[in-house]
Amino acid sequence: MRRLFLILLTSLVLLGCKKSVDVAFTYTPENPKAGQTVTFVNVSSGGEKWLWLFGDKSTSTYRNPSHVFTRPGEYLVTLQADGEARFAIARTVVVGDTLPSIVVPDTINYYSRHTFEASVYNPNGLNVEYEWEFSENAAGEDLTDGKSSKATPEVYFTVAGVTETIRLTVRVGESSPMSVEATVPITGVDSKVLYFVDEERRLYRQPQFSGIEVEPSYTGLTFSADVSALLCSDRLFALLGDGTLVSAEYGSPITAPLASDVSYIALSGDGGLLWASGSDIKNAGGIVYSATSTIIGLSAYYNGYLLSTSEGLFDSNGTQLSTIAAANVSVDAMRQIMVYSDGGKTQVSTLGGSPLLSFDAVSPYLDTTDGLMYYAEGNNVVTRTLGINSRPSVGEPVVICQHTADITAVAATTK
Repeated sequence: MRRLFLILLTSLVLLGCKKSVDVAFTYTPENPKAGQTVTFVNVSSGGEKWLWLFGDKSTSTYRNPSHVFTRPGEYLVTLQADGEARFAIARTVVVGDTLPSIVVPDTINYYSRHTFEASVYNPNGLNVEYEWEFSENAAGEDLTDGKSSKATPEVYFTVAGVTETIRLTVRVGESSPMSVEATVPITGVDSKVLYFVDEERRLYRQPQFSGIEVEPSYTGLTFSADVSALLCSDRLFALLGDGTLVSAEYGSPITAPLASDVSYIALSGDGGLLWASGSDIKNAGGIVYSATSTIIGLSAYYNGYLLSTSEGLFDSNGTQLSTIAAANVSVDAMRQIMVYSDGGKTQVSTLGGSPLLSFDAVSPYLDTTDGLMYYAEGNNVVTRTLGINSRPSVGEPVVICQHTADITAVAATTK
């Protein structure tokens, strides 16, 4: 009888001390992506020991663990207290595709086309929607108001010395949009620059980039008289229609005249400035050559120069090269091609006199480095490619600049 009483008493005590555990947890972020760290917070009341089952064969016994799901999908995460099945709760965590990333180089040169790409985790081959956003410095056929929906837009930037921020929003299938951004510095690069003067005597510049046309910009310089010739060296040189030779730092006010009564200007083969006045060729140090008759043309020629009179063409040693009386002559010695004025036309021929082309042009200019002939046609600047010296030729015209007024003189810098 006493034994039965003790059993009943023990049962009543145990019933009176029944354990109570309320299991619960939260997690952040609410919409995790594959590869992101998910932080779980145990908000249970009661309980002393914990077991987390993350649904990907991973477990933890920490009260507040963190976990990384490496693949997208639905995971049933279970929290159990004190090793008892009755003290457990399970929640489904939906893990989306991993955050995309924008692939960018260390730097991008301005006015250099770059194709932007994004790395998007999409193992199931779902439809991917892209929305790229660029600054006002970005340009390209793939952009509309600075945005593009193409997967790989081709873009170039018009300003150097800045850091661009590129933004991308991606939607994979029916998932929520994911947004990321990246930054990249835009660096400057040396380029050839076209200079020209229009009928208003204003000087313009236009950088030259392969496959990209840049709008010409006014330099702020306006000449006091019409310009008949331009040269680009360490400074900008201009021969005015009244015979005055002037120079200016690029983009700076014109300095005092260098000389007067000048008929032609040229850079010698070593880059020094030369000008013709009557029958004399001069430089900053004085007369360097005196011809027997009036000089009607002056040009660089190998390491020296070439001059033209009514008697023909002569090199700087006085050796006659041709009997052609070439007025306003320019010579590409490497390609054995010369351009000169004759009969109201611009003539292009071999140095030996074989004709290649005859046309109307304003102030033809030869770039002997790249083998290009520049000239003006109305408000356009046109180039033609010159062939090699073993087979002299002149290519088809290519318009590289369109201006709002007629152009009177052109020249270009070397790279």
